[in-house]
Parts: sequence; structure tokens; C-alpha cells
Amino acid sequence: MAINLTNQPRYIRIVNENKGKPQPEARLPPMLAGGILFAIGLFWFGWTANPPHHWILPVIAAAFIGTGFNVIFQQCINFLVDTYGLYAASALAANTFLRSILASAFPLVARPMFHNLGVGPAMSILGAIACLALPVPLVFMKYGLQLRKMSKFAIVGDD
Repeated sequence: MAINLTNQPRYIRIVNENKGKPQPEARLPPMLAGGILFAIGLFWFGWTANPPHHWILPVIAAAFIGTGFNVIFQQCINFLVDTYGLYAASALAANTFLRSILASAFPLVARPMFHNLGVGPAMSILGAIACLALPVPLVFMKYGLQLRKMSKFAIVGDD
């Protein structure tokens, strides 16, 4: 939460420089930081969750996972609201629907994966997927404006 709160003054300054118009791409740097924390936490948790390691290690790793997820989630919601303005409720509903579909499918995959591979390798797969997603905020930072210009629902400021 501290990452998101410290980004807010920066974001307000950017919006003020843009004559009060939202700049969704300015929401993305904290998302990248959250993604890094999330990926670190997944790997750390996976390889310290076994009995030879002190119990505090996976607890600290879980804090990294939780912090990273919180930052990613909050910035994603803020990004969607800034991007779609009047249509933000629909964008958030679509986001929630997609998240729910994926969340309902995950238990079908997770149990066999953790049972057959073990905690370390299974968490490493999740950590690798998280690492593969790290460039997503960078792609949106670079191409976000062009993508918003292609949408008939997104807010695009005057160039």
C-alpha cells in the first residue's frame, strides 16, 4: 500500500501537467514494482516452505506475494478507471468476470500440480509465469496511447 500511496503525488503532478486529464500510463511504474515483489515472493515461498527451513521464511515470502499482488491489483483497477472513464464500471465488471473465470479454473490445475511436482517446483512454475508477465506494464507504457487511440471507449487526450 505504501508503494501506491507514494505514487499518488507523482500521478497528481502528471495529471495537473496534462490539464487535469487522466494519464493511465502513469499508473504503471508501481505495477512493475509490484510484479517484481510478487515474482520474488513466489520463488522464495516455494523453496522455503519445506520443514528444513525456519517457519518465518515462507511467512516473509508470503508478505512479498501479498504486497506485490496488492500493488498490481490496485494499479490495475486505477489504470482501467483512468483509461475508460465513463465506461469504467463496465471495464471493471469485465475484469472481475475474467478474474473469476480464471480463479474458478485454477483449483482444477493447482491441486494436481502441487501434488505431483511438490511445493518448490510448482511455485517455481507460478513464479516463472509471473516473470513472463513482468514486461506487460512496460509494453503498456510504450504503446498504451496508441492502443487507447484504437478504442472507441477509452479516453484519449488531445495530442
